[in-house]
Amino acid sequence: MKNFANMKMKSLTTVIAIASFATAVCAQGPMQQQTGTMKGAVIKGRAPVNKQILRVNLPKAQEATLKNGLRVMVLESHRVPTFSMEMVVMSGGLFDPSDMHGLAGATATLLREGTAKHNSRELSEQLDTIGATINANSGLSSVTTNITASGLVENFDQVLDLFTEIIRTPNFPPRKSTNTSRARSRPSSSCAARLLFWRRNG
Repeated sequence: MKNFANMKMKSLTTVIAIASFATAVCAQGPMQQQTGTMKGAVIKGRAPVNKQILRVNLPKAQEATLKNGLRVMVLESHRVPTFSMEMVVMSGGLFDPSDMHGLAGATATLLREGTAKHNSRELSEQLDTIGATINANSGLSSVTTNITASGLVENFDQVLDLFTEIIRTPNFPPRKSTNTSRARSRPSSSCAARLLFWRRNG
């Protein structure tokens, strides 16, 4: 009976030892496999970036000077059937007379308000019909006035005609000119707030 008990204990000890060994092997297996996959890897502390993505290929600019002295620069790209153009006038709000602040901005705003051939509504309708836009702006601290246009390539000639018309023959309606100048003469809420703060703390 005593021998049977000893044999039973030895068998139980053997089973526990085998189970412990199997557990240790299973625990080490994935770690060794995982360590093996990192062999030769270089950790740089940043995400990998494909150099081809960072490469920028800009089209070569074509430049010309017209008879009237206007300098033209063209960048061609045929990836999408659209175009955009911009005319830069080297005079902006920074050069406004001391007694006429906002003159350049008001002038830019009024360019779309009518020409010698079309009023503001007609211009908007023509541009909307062909899905084009024409805008002009000049900030108080800007050294330039910028007139921009964009649309579909198939409508380029129509947009260019309107673009030229707006720039060369604006009529500046008197009533809208007066309203715009009054609006420009009023300080904005941010300017008024800064002025009030200065008066209280100055």
